[in-house]
Amino acid sequence: MTDPHPNAQRISRWLQAFNDNNLDAIKTIFTDALVYRVAGHGPISREYRGVEDYVTNLLGWVKRHSDNTVTFEPVVLLADDHAVMLLARITAQRAGKRLTGENVFMFRFDDAGECIEGRTIPVDQAAFDAFWS
Repeated sequence: MTDPHPNAQRISRWLQAFNDNNLDAIKTIFTDALVYRVAGHGPISREYRGVEDYVTNLLGWVKRHSDNTVTFEPVVLLADDHAVMLLARITAQRAGKRLTGENVFMFRFDDAGECIEGRTIPVDQAAFDAFWS
């Protein structure tokens, strides 16, 4: 069996760091070239520019507002030289609400191997928006 693609390894490190509440480690995986978009109509649905905006204003926000309960469990991870697609189960709790579902995470890499774009696409957009609102 061959080793996972380097981009799959990067996103696996992101996933592990996120689940371990190690947001500083995520800052080493992405660069300021990153543009990240979250689909939907809730308070986190917008475009994030640069690693600091992404880590602090998206990942940090969801960790704080879920009392660090939000986690992702990988279901499918596909990678090549220019893209990664991750289907993951999401679980979280906040304000007496519980979120259980799936999100699709898509990442695009440039020729130098830098992640320049990402997206979160909830499978159940209405439940996702309602939970974070």
